[in-house]
Amino acid sequence: MAENEQAENEQVENEQVENEQAETNTTEPAEYEQRKQGRFEEWVIAHTGISIIFAAFFGLAAVYGAIAWINYHCLPCEYNNPGICALIAKSPPWTLLTALGTVFAVLLTWYIRSVHRHQELDKRERELIERRRENAHREKEFVTRCEEGKERLFNERYARAIELLGNDDIDVKLGAVYALDRLAGDSEKDRATIINYFMALARRIAPAEVHIEQDGETGERKNIKDRSTPLDGPTKVLLQVIINSIGKYFSDVAEEQRPKFQNIDLRGMRFIRMNLEGVRFTECLLDNAIFHFTNLDRGEFRHIDFGSSTISSSSLRKARVYYSIFKDGIWEYVEAGGCRFFDSEYENSWGPSVALTKAYFAFMTFRGMLFQIDLSQAYFDDVRFEECEYLPGEAKFPEGFDPEKAGITRLLE
Repeated sequence: MAENEQAENEQVENEQVENEQAETNTTEPAEYEQRKQGRFEEWVIAHTGISIIFAAFFGLAAVYGAIAWINYHCLPCEYNNPGICALIAKSPPWTLLTALGTVFAVLLTWYIRSVHRHQELDKRERELIERRRENAHREKEFVTRCEEGKERLFNERYARAIELLGNDDIDVKLGAVYALDRLAGDSEKDRATIINYFMALARRIAPAEVHIEQDGETGERKNIKDRSTPLDGPTKVLLQVIINSIGKYFSDVAEEQRPKFQNIDLRGMRFIRMNLEGVRFTECLLDNAIFHFTNLDRGEFRHIDFGSSTISSSSLRKARVYYSIFKDGIWEYVEAGGCRFFDSEYENSWGPSVALTKAYFAFMTFRGMLFQIDLSQAYFDDVRFEECEYLPGEAKFPEGFDPEKAGITRLLE
């Protein structure tokens, strides 16, 4: 029988350990720590209460026994002792048992109330944890419904704006573009999609038909001919609004998702205070375009007719220009350090505010240029100079480069 009881006790203990481990694995860390702390406090209360009861019981028994013995053996019976001494002297066993029973009942009542109160607190704690779980679940469902509602509303607004862009009224189209611009600002994850759609829309409403002439003998590119139909006024307004939206969010889109300006008629467009770092222009028309306070660092320009464009207070650091034409344009306060020019024609003059530190020029043709800037750290590779002049004292060329032998005439002061 003893062995069976011991085996049952061990089985019960093992089940308790397994239950505790299961609670540890399934309960959240904070809740588990609270339960662990609660069990420790319960153990302390239980063992402390038992110790207090036994200590009080035996202590009172010893005190009352001593008092009873003194009164019963040391004091004469004829003395009418007042109070508890007289009571003990008259009937010592019943008084002692009554006192011990009263004290035991009081201590037992206190112990039961303490344990019950602790159990009640533990129950309330479990209920609170359960309510928190329910509230967290409801909050998660609420957030999910809100996200689904926002996504549904965004899709409806996006589809409606795309539909309005098919309207013939220019005012309706402008409203649709502004609506898409607002959507791009509200939804960061859909911003790249909207910006790329804007670029496709610009390509559709303002296509650039660029023909690149080549030399019949050498096969080299000679010129870029514009065969595009001029844009009407309303289309220019719509295109400018689209360009403004693209410039507003261009830098917020990941570099691999940024759209490319390709085959777009951008003549007369304004690029004002835009961050277009890493932008790519291919076979676009930029005659009379204005770049003001615009970041074009690391940009790439291929087969571009800059025409009479203006670039002022802007940056072209480490930009690359291929097979492009600059004619009668204006460069003012332009930082173009490390810019590389390949097989392009430049019929313009750089003002003294243009910085071309460590610029690279290869297979270039400068025609009618007035050099009055510091090019001492630039590099020239197979560059032709036609009817060019330089201003002594202001124009500086790389070491070993003789401007007059290269065909650059000294401007007389």
